[in-house]
Amino acid sequence: MGYSARTDAFNSLEWIMAARLDQMSNNAWLDDHGMNCFYEIGRENTDGAITGTCHKCADERIVAHASFRIEPNGKVTRFPYANKLMRLAFTK
Repeated sequence: MGYSARTDAFNSLEWIMAARLDQMSNNAWLDDHGMNCFYEIGRENTDGAITGTCHKCADERIVAHASFRIEPNGKVTRFPYANKLMRLAFTK
């Protein structure tokens, strides 16, 4: 069984990940300062939102982490460490 959330929320996550310049992996990107970042989706939400954690890595160790949230309607409430192109995708 897969992760369930509203279609608008998944579409927003896809737009954000499609806006990356680098194609490191499906859930990884470089922030504005060139540091490696990745996200992990957390537990399912009954309201249809997508939540999880964004991690920032340096020298192959996690140096920071913070939560992200994409509302059921697709609005990005929090998505830390996003680079400029990814932030532009938030408005779509």
